[in-house]
Amino acid sequence: MIHAKNSRSLIFMVQITICLLFCECNSFLELENPKTQILSRNIFENENTTNSALAGMYFTLYSNNGMFNGLYTSIFTGLASDELIASGSAYSHIQSNLVPPNDSQITLLWQKAYHIIYQANALIEGVENSEIADAKKKQYIGEALFVRAYTYFYLVNFFGEVPLVLTTNLERSQEIQRTAIEEVYAQIVTDLNNSNLNLSSESVALPDEKVRINRLGVLTFLARICLYRKDWINAEKISSEVISNSDLLKLSDDLNSVFSSESAETIFQIFPNISGITFLGQQFIPQTSAMVPNYYLSNQLLGAFEEGDLRRTNWLDSVLINENHYYFPFKYKLRQPINNLREYCIQFRLAELFLIRAEARIEQGNLINGKEDLDKIRIRAGLLPFDSQNREDLLEAIFNERRIEFFAENGHRWFDLNRRNKIDAVLSLIKPTWKPSASRFPIPEIELNKNPRLIQNDGY
Repeated sequence: MIHAKNSRSLIFMVQITICLLFCECNSFLELENPKTQILSRNIFENENTTNSALAGMYFTLYSNNGMFNGLYTSIFTGLASDELIASGSAYSHIQSNLVPPNDSQITLLWQKAYHIIYQANALIEGVENSEIADAKKKQYIGEALFVRAYTYFYLVNFFGEVPLVLTTNLERSQEIQRTAIEEVYAQIVTDLNNSNLNLSSESVALPDEKVRINRLGVLTFLARICLYRKDWINAEKISSEVISNSDLLKLSDDLNSVFSSESAETIFQIFPNISGITFLGQQFIPQTSAMVPNYYLSNQLLGAFEEGDLRRTNWLDSVLINENHYYFPFKYKLRQPINNLREYCIQFRLAELFLIRAEARIEQGNLINGKEDLDKIRIRAGLLPFDSQNREDLLEAIFNERRIEFFAENGHRWFDLNRRNKIDAVLSLIKPTWKPSASRFPIPEIELNKNPRLIQNDGY
């Protein structure tokens, strides 16, 4: 297995792997040359080189402003919704929901996503055709299938219909059309089911520092997908399966430790860099108390915290400048290295499973047990149990609880507004330039020019 410490020692090898096999193209439509094809075959000749390719895939999730370091998934979604305010003007178009199709960051988001998908496809194909032992082969493929599914989840929630590319044959992919959202979700479910089958039963045990995906991580993500697809029965069933592993996972009693690298409730996190400092910690925490934060909480989000909510005192901090308080996300505590403390970029944690199960149970009419799951998160935050047994009240309470529990975290708020069909009603009240079509980002103009079969989203 690749442990975190081994991953660090492989950094130089990983960089070579990325350069030779997974070199980033200007577009996922660019064709391989024969030299790269030969290198691709050689990469998967044995476990050592395949381990390096796998480490390279994980490394790319975060490195060089990678797709999952938080810029797109947490900051952009926080600005686009009602969570964050930017103190500078660089992303004012994201905050005002006036994103042009030629925006460089949206173009990079698209290209980085398809780069990751290409890596996953290359690993799946290369390992399938290799002489590696079957047990290891299944492990590698299971992890790559998860990464592909995870990337498509964000693509489909950012852009809507997107091209579904499941091969490294880029010639075949040159003129692929956008794929229906439900078809993309169906492929995500297929990938996750196959990933779960490929990962060994022993991989239920969480790996060192939780920086490689295992079956609990796959099941957590599958429970989320079932929630988004309104498959309430399976959302409850799968989340219960993960929650039942109480010997491996538990809600942290100390809210300040929830986002530490050794948090008891983390299921999967991405290793950020050698120093163990997250991009979000560097972006959210100001350099000095005399500086306005790069991003601070909106009045709408501040006002959503209930009185006595410990998350406000533990997960927010503030600076006072010119008699104005600027509150900023303080889930990640480190802006610079401090002693041996480390923080990684958390993707899944146990609290999400309780709120998934709560929503799924209530949607099925199981109000008592659904409320019990909701109250676990409320009580952990120092709040009283919710004071209603009404179905609609409980669903609204879960919607609000998710807003507070997952603020500025992996796009949950932006996606919840969309999937609950509340985005127009909420954002039209606070954003003068809001229009319904802004619920999706535009397809990058450069991709439309390269592929005439791609069609732009409405309103752009």
